[in-house]
Order: sequence, then C-alpha cells, then structure tokens
Amino acid sequence: MIEGVTVSLSCLPINSAKAASLTTEIISETIFDDKDRIKELLESWKSRLEDSIQNSHTYSANLSMSNISIEDKYWRHTNGLDIYYFLKNLIQNWDKNWDKSKAKLKNCYNKLFNKNGVKYIVASNSKYENKTKSELESIIEGLDKIEVKPANKNISLAQNRESVITNSRINSTAITGKLDKYHGSMTVLTQNLNFGYLWENIRVLGGAYGGQIKMNIFGEIRLFSYRDPHIENTIKTFQGIADEIEKMELTKKELDKLIIGAISSTELNKNMNDRSRVLGRMAEEEIGLTLDMLAKRRKEILSTTTDELKSHSTAIRKVIDNNNICTVGNREAINKNINLFDKNWEI
Repeated sequence: MIEGVTVSLSCLPINSAKAASLTTEIISETIFDDKDRIKELLESWKSRLEDSIQNSHTYSANLSMSNISIEDKYWRHTNGLDIYYFLKNLIQNWDKNWDKSKAKLKNCYNKLFNKNGVKYIVASNSKYENKTKSELESIIEGLDKIEVKPANKNISLAQNRESVITNSRINSTAITGKLDKYHGSMTVLTQNLNFGYLWENIRVLGGAYGGQIKMNIFGEIRLFSYRDPHIENTIKTFQGIADEIEKMELTKKELDKLIIGAISSTELNKNMNDRSRVLGRMAEEEIGLTLDMLAKRRKEILSTTTDELKSHSTAIRKVIDNNNICTVGNREAINKNINLFDKNWEI
C-alpha cells in the first residue's frame, strides 16, 4: 500500500531534462483558483469511479476485503466506494462550500508535495542513470520541506455483507477472507480450481463470463464471479470448494502442468514496460514483499504434492464459512437476495 501520491514520468533520454522541468512546473505551480475547472475534474473522477464500480470484475472482491483488511479499507477511502460518495456530496454542494474546499485542497497539496518522505526509483539505461537521478533530485529540491504529522491509522474494521446496486444487468459476487498461514502450494491450488471446478460451475453451468479464486503471499483469499446472472447459486458454488479440494486426485502429469502454470503466473510479465516495472517494484517495497519471500514461494510451488493441496481444504472452508460476501450488480437480482446482505448501497 503506497500512502501518498505517486508521480511518474516516461521519456527518451534526450528529453529527460525537459521532462523534469515540466514535472517541476506541474507540481510546484499548480493553482486552485479556477472553480469551474476543478469541478469538471472532480466530475470526471466521479464518472471514472462509477464506471469502475459497475464494470470492474474485481470490485466486489476488493469491497468485501475492505471490511477485514486495513490496506483495502485504505483503498476504499481513497479510490473506492467511500470516495465516490464523498465526491458525489462535494459536487452537489460545490458552490456553497467552494471557499472551504479550496482551502482544504491547498492544505492537502502542501502535505503531499513535500520533501520529507519522498522516495524515487529509476528504470534507465546505465549510460543515462546518473543524469536521470540528478534530474529527479532537482525535482525534489524544488519542493518545500515541512513537518507533517503521520496520518491516524486507527482505521476500524467491521465485517458487513454488502451489496451495491448499479445499472448493470449482471452481477459480480465475492467471498473474501484471511488465511492463518500462506503456503506456495496454494498458488498451484488456484490454478486447479480456476481452470476446473470454478470454470465448470460458474461459467459452463452458471452462465457467467467467469469466476476465480486468488490467494496472495500475505494470506488474503478472494473468490469472485464476473458478468454473472446469479448470486445465491454462485455463493453455493463457492461454499462447495472445500469439499472439491478434499476429493481432489491428480496424476503426475496433471500436477506438473498446474505447477508450470503457477510458476508462470508469479513471473514478472516480460512484456511489461519500464514504467510498470518501476511502479510494481515500488509497490512491492511498500507492502513489505521481499525477494526472500518470493524465493520461498517459488520453492514451495515447485515441491507441491497432491496431498499438500488437499490439506488446504480446512483453512479455505474456515474462510468461506465466515460468509464475508459482497455483490455488485443488478437491482432485481440483489433485491431477490436482499436477506443475504447487512448493508445495501446504490450507485
């Protein structure tokens, strides 16, 4: 989780000085006097958030996880459902609250664009590395240096089974949770479930575009469907996963294929551009993902056995039975299953 703001720039080496100059200008000379233009930008942001809520197939899983994870709660406040409603209210009362909003924007700007706490990372040909670093440091030198009190991180978490009604004709339903312990073989297990049980039951039999299970190195588990006509049937399918794992039988050839798929899924995308690599590595550092952790996962994936896969059924059953569900989608479908939810939102 990156707490703050990320500024990135990409350019040819010959243009690096100009890129640094333009970035400095944008960062240090932004003004907050054009009320109508700022409102337009906020309306555009609100529109993008609305589109993300309605069309992102992972949104239901992220929203579900925000009730039990500090990192996802932070996302919810800054780029999720909470900021959407904040923007909606802000825009509705824009003229009335303009002076207060302008002052808050300036205050936020001064805290974010500040020398203290700045980190940077460079992807460059070694021939230009020192020059690029020097130009980045010149951007940082142009910032003010002020002391900023750390944000209050006492974010409260409370499990809520939530639904979000949108204009969509289909749904995305999720169950999420946290495992007591992660093991690399769980990545192999996700390969088997995604291309077997979930494919057959969510897509083939259920008529959805797809369904997935994801388990990350920090023990977070996300089960979700997308472009799904169902809600209750999908939840029942998720609830059957532990039983499916317990009766799993694989040949050596089948297991080897899953291991290869798992290794491939954890490898850095070779087609990724330098900007994406840099931002990805910075994010990994922020969340505490070390090279030793990645090496351990790889070793555990390569040594996976069928018995090891089956042993995870109890931990996964525990997460699913906790019933931390969320659905984003169709009004009629959600209203038919309204008893499944504690809290209901509408976009």
